[in-house]
Amino acid sequence: MLQTKTIDYCDGATRLQGYLAYDDAKPGPLPGVLIAHPWAGRNEFVMDKARCIAELGYAGFALDMYGDAGWARARKSARR
Repeated sequence: MLQTKTIDYCDGATRLQGYLAYDDAKPGPLPGVLIAHPWAGRNEFVMDKARCIAELGYAGFALDMYGDAGWARARKSARR
């Protein structure tokens, strides 16, 4: 059955929230696919890609580049 969860992790003092999708019916460790979001931030499209990858038998992890699954408000803030 497809499972999803938010994974908290840190980069220095910045708290990040990734999105993990996997099929718990698959035995043993799964190969993983890392999914980077577009400049605006992690969105439903990227999380859907993680779920699609999980349906193929992989673990899909949509990363968070900005922290707290945030969105860049403008291109300038996306360049940090």
